[in-house]
Amino acid sequence: MFKGKFHELYAGFDSATVAQVRLTGKMMQTIKFGVHSGMTFEKGIFAIIRSLLYLDGMLLRCKPDAVLPRDMRCLINEFEKLV
Repeated sequence: MFKGKFHELYAGFDSATVAQVRLTGKMMQTIKFGVHSGMTFEKGIFAIIRSLLYLDGMLLRCKPDAVLPRDMRCLINEFEKLV
């Protein structure tokens, strides 16, 4: 259930610019899907998520044409192995 919703949520995100699709909304939906799927999160994960949300805001202001998933591909691949 979670994996399917995850892939559906992020479909097309890999080629969208920060200005077109905000990471903030995607991350909040991801957490929501996880919670509704019965996942529990360690306390430290929220500091990481907060950092990614901060990065999203900075990129929007500094380089709105950035394609975040392309630049973070290796990290995304590692995350997908975990789910």
